[in-house]
Amino acid sequence: MTAWLLLGAFFLLLPAAASARLPGGRLVVLGVRNEVNRPEWHDQLIGYGLAQLLLQELYNTGLYVPIETNPEIINEINRLIKAYWRAEAREYTAAETDALANKFAGDVTAYATVKKVASERSRTSVGPFSSAQTVVIIAVEVTLKKVGEEEIRVTGEGRSATKAKTIMFTIRDDTLQLDETAVGRAAEKAIKNAVEELRQ
Repeated sequence: MTAWLLLGAFFLLLPAAASARLPGGRLVVLGVRNEVNRPEWHDQLIGYGLAQLLLQELYNTGLYVPIETNPEIINEINRLIKAYWRAEAREYTAAETDALANKFAGDVTAYATVKKVASERSRTSVGPFSSAQTVVIIAVEVTLKKVGEEEIRVTGEGRSATKAKTIMFTIRDDTLQLDETAVGRAAEKAIKNAVEELRQ
């Protein structure tokens, strides 16, 4: 797999308007936890892609700046993200996220958990014609914590429809293509909606 360029890409994004509720500062995204026991969700690149999306959505609030990085820090954060996606590590405690923020010279940590993936199949008929579609539903919980303060935890839900029966992600050139499948679009909406909930 090619090197993950999440932190490098972070410098290229321009922030949008800020929100007063969210704690600002230097942000460290610690990963996305996969609690979905589905074979099509096992690919590590899904975890990296969703972590990158979480970082970008939080950065778009205008409240965050990147931590100072070097290859060693990037590799260590990638290792954390990999372990968290595969559920090799238990859910972070408040003390652990504070310790990791301090270790990476950050002020705020964020991580997410995919809590639910479901699908609803329906069929409609008009005269002799009929069509079917599948609605993919994904729920993602996002946890944000500033060092020394209480956690902020919200859940966002995303839905997207498709005529396909399968709900697979598309991965091309080691990159998760969220906008090409219903499951990708639903995951993207879930994270966007969770961050929007944080901004309320």
